[in-house]
Amino acid sequence: MPVEDQIREQLLNARPPPSSYDMPWVAMVPAPGSPQASRFPQCVDWILRNQRGNGSWGSAPGRDIGGEPWSLLGKDVLSSTMACVLALRTWGVGDEHVGKGLRFIGHNASFVTDDRSDTPAGFNVIFLGMLAHGIDMGLEIPIVGARILGFPTPMTPANVDAILRLRDTELKSMGSGTPTAAAAIHNYNGRALDYLDSLISRFGSSVPTVYPRNAYSRLRMVDTLEKMGISASFSGEINNILDSIYSSWLAKDEEITQDIATCVMAFRLLRLHGYDVASDELAQFSEESSFYDSVQGYLNDSEALLELYKASQVQIFEAEPILENIGSWSAKLLKQQLCSNKISRSVDPQEVEHVLKFPFYATLDRLEHRWNIEHFRTGSFHMLKSAYRACQVDEGMVALAADGFHSCQALYQQELQNLKSWAKEMRLDELEFARVMPLLSEARLAYGMKNILVTVVDDLFDVGGSKEELENLVTLIEKWDAHEEVGFCSESVKIVFRAIYHTSNLLGAKTAAASMAEAEWRMKGHVPSLDEYMAVTVPSFGLGPITFTSFCLLGPELSEQVVRSRDRFLNNLRTYEREEEQGKTNSVLLLDPRYGGSIEAAKRETTSALAASRRELLRMVVRDGGAVPRPMRQEFWNIYKVSHLMYSEEDGFTSTSRETLCAANAVVHEPLAWRLGGKIESPAAAASDKL
Repeated sequence: MPVEDQIREQLLNARPPPSSYDMPWVAMVPAPGSPQASRFPQCVDWILRNQRGNGSWGSAPGRDIGGEPWSLLGKDVLSSTMACVLALRTWGVGDEHVGKGLRFIGHNASFVTDDRSDTPAGFNVIFLGMLAHGIDMGLEIPIVGARILGFPTPMTPANVDAILRLRDTELKSMGSGTPTAAAAIHNYNGRALDYLDSLISRFGSSVPTVYPRNAYSRLRMVDTLEKMGISASFSGEINNILDSIYSSWLAKDEEITQDIATCVMAFRLLRLHGYDVASDELAQFSEESSFYDSVQGYLNDSEALLELYKASQVQIFEAEPILENIGSWSAKLLKQQLCSNKISRSVDPQEVEHVLKFPFYATLDRLEHRWNIEHFRTGSFHMLKSAYRACQVDEGMVALAADGFHSCQALYQQELQNLKSWAKEMRLDELEFARVMPLLSEARLAYGMKNILVTVVDDLFDVGGSKEELENLVTLIEKWDAHEEVGFCSESVKIVFRAIYHTSNLLGAKTAAASMAEAEWRMKGHVPSLDEYMAVTVPSFGLGPITFTSFCLLGPELSEQVVRSRDRFLNNLRTYEREEEQGKTNSVLLLDPRYGGSIEAAKRETTSALAASRRELLRMVVRDGGAVPRPMRQEFWNIYKVSHLMYSEEDGFTSTSRETLCAANAVVHEPLAWRLGGKIESPAAAASDKL
């Protein structure tokens, strides 16, 4: 099956895989009125069919478990194997399977005390209790010694009574059928059986590790596709999923609200996709104590913390103290976990460092796609009472994302060559004062040209031109077609004006010529081929000359102050020292007198104004924009992110910082590298051709 079809299947039917640990517990529940037979014989059959050749259930020594070394999951496999052995012995079937399972346990008993192996919740009690229960059943356990004696069995009467007092929703929130099955085994309780019946009815013999986590699995899949840059191919499926999640959000479905990671991931994705979700719904996580009081806090769950921090970053209103609080304490705990090397195995420490360093508004989408492709772990697992994978992703998906990235690189490289040729044709490379560093299809090329021209004009007015030259350029632009009447006072003015004049005319001429070709087709009744049609209609659509200027005209919600101020604030924070030396004004310098000459106080005020402007811009982008389509609004956000990258540490235009050049080369030139050490060669990247 093609990778795209596999992904669609997972999006539409996000069914968790069967659990080698939960299956035997459910299999041990006796049938009503027939305590010598299983109520769920299909689970017994599954156990008989799924033993590995080495005698284990789960994974096998010497193999990787979804990319994770066997040694990390040794205790989990021992637990699953022992539970399956007990289930088969309970019903007197599979003697050969039982023997092989016991031999496997004996050969790998060292994992019981191996600190390198991840420990399932309650392992020390449950596993040794299973061994003691097996001895009571007459099994010859190849692990002997007084250390296993005196440990309680997995379910004492007190444990069972506590479970039976739970409400139905609490039974579900325990995450699996195991504790409920244990209650049904020890005390034939109708409510526990009803829950197990619903589990089997939904999943057949495939009892999952965690239930219900369907919402989490689907959200994780959507997030993964977006992080790797391939979500556009599945937009219909993703929209359907988010519509469903939003309905559950409005209904306060416990599958959403009772799990930290699910709740905050739903909030983040829904808000960024334009759904109306209030941060008040996250009030239960506002304080640090809420984490420590949860199961995730008990397990020191780094993933939940990371999702909390990501959600805190999508502020769109000035007063969202809940998100501010969550961001503060979650960042603190993540940093503590990094420093103490306590990051959960399910999370890559490099990802935590990356997210803390680069909030989602501070990096480019293509840089994020590259980072996530190169650092993606196809089989990262979570460990509760047993190991499970929340998102079934294989190297096929990573390869699909890499293909898409390299295709974009090839296009960017061609666009860059076109910009270089244009700059040379316009003689912009002859201007000593100009910073001609083109980093940026029709719309992107037009924007790149205009961006370069704006930079050149800015440099002329800042440092390169005399008063006579500046006045001459202004007059030439006012006269436009009659510029010959004015004349050029210098060669620099001549180059700058002709670049502006010819480029503006060129973009308009291309659009007019393409529109004329379409008109001739219509008049002559000509039916073009698809290639011919696309070659003409893309420029005739007018993206080049109208896209970015039309944004400013079509969007009444995107006020001039919002569009301009955020980039200007970023620029001023990084250029105030240079501009002060040049005798120029700057918002930081203008604020300086208000704070008694304190530059640091003025910088803090500018940073605060920048944050407020960013929140307002994001709110206008993600919420209903009226007549302005979402893709247009999104471009303003993309431009902001470019500006943030350019001015994050210094003036990226003037300094040509190593970080800026590395970012540009990573997007345009450098081939991807697999995290596992292999290399994916870019079909168009040339190692010697750098910006």
